[in-house]
Amino acid sequence: ALAHYQEVMKRYAEEKKN
Repeated sequence: ALAHYQEVMKRYAEEKKN
């Protein structure tokens, strides 16, 4: 379930950055 967390974190970081 680490891969899923990494994907979510990456997407969240991208959304927060923008």
